[in-house]
Amino acid sequence: MIISESNQLTSEIQGFPKFFDFNTSINLTSQGKPLLVDNFYSPDDKLLSFFGRLNYSFKDKYLVTATFRADGSSKFLGDNAWGYFPSAALAWKISEEDFLKDSKWINSLKLRFSYGEAGNNNIPTGQTVQNFQSNTTTFLNGVSNYWAASNVLANPDLKWETTVSQNIGLDFGLFDNKIIGSIEAYKTVTQDLLINFPIPGSGYNSQFRNMGEIQNTGIEGSLDFSIIDKENYGLNLSVNASMNKNRINSLGLLDDFGQNTNWASSQIGNDYLITVGQPLGVMYGFRNDGRYEVSDFDYDSNTGQYTLKSGVVNNTWLGDVQPGSMKLRDISGPNGTPDGIIDIN
Repeated sequence: MIISESNQLTSEIQGFPKFFDFNTSINLTSQGKPLLVDNFYSPDDKLLSFFGRLNYSFKDKYLVTATFRADGSSKFLGDNAWGYFPSAALAWKISEEDFLKDSKWINSLKLRFSYGEAGNNNIPTGQTVQNFQSNTTTFLNGVSNYWAASNVLANPDLKWETTVSQNIGLDFGLFDNKIIGSIEAYKTVTQDLLINFPIPGSGYNSQFRNMGEIQNTGIEGSLDFSIIDKENYGLNLSVNASMNKNRINSLGLLDDFGQNTNWASSQIGNDYLITVGQPLGVMYGFRNDGRYEVSDFDYDSNTGQYTLKSGVVNNTWLGDVQPGSMKLRDISGPNGTPDGIIDIN
């Protein structure tokens, strides 16, 4: 059982002498005028877990491991407080079968399969009951009050986020275990994602909800070669490779949306996209098409100015272009064909 308690004390002091720097103000707080002292106690975070495991082996060929986990969290209410997460793993030592037992080049060969569920409650405490903070505000028709409602709307229906994992693998040892390796494939699906859902126009900024689904699928493989195996020294070579594919299966009530990082300018628009059927973290933006060369311009020796030749794409997003400036690819026309215009579309 884990119990976490949190308390945040905030003090605001103003009116220090003008010649005070930051460190002096911290050391001589009595020289300022106390304006605000806020003592905020976060709701207690309680987690109670039960765990059980059963192992079974038959003739050292067939192996079974079954696990059951129950987790209770104070972040959820009623029946939703408890999450139940079973898992199981099966293994077959093929090399122990009679048809491979006397093999001269297969030392070990094991096929395994696993299925498991795991829960996640990683959200701030107190999201099922409306919180109030001890701040003086006038958000109620200009009337001063001593308590301010949180800008996150409570949701009493919150429950555990669940990740379901499936895995199949093959482990092997060959030629007196001079070559050891494994290959496996996996699929992981996370359901009932705990998402801070934006709800503008409601008087609140957002609300935590269970919605959406994402998945990861992939293949992993590894090989270890024993090149030299002497009593006092040895040499091993290891190789591994993996491939992972991420996909958004559902966003629940959310429509596809983008996110603007404003890394260069707000005019660039959304440079990340969240789209059902696509991976997380898809970047959206202009495509680099090299740079402008001197041959792309007409040069006026009298004024010393370069003028872009007719038919060369004009990249107005980067200002006045000159030889050496970045060139953006023109793909904004119908079906991605050039139209001579580079814009946010």
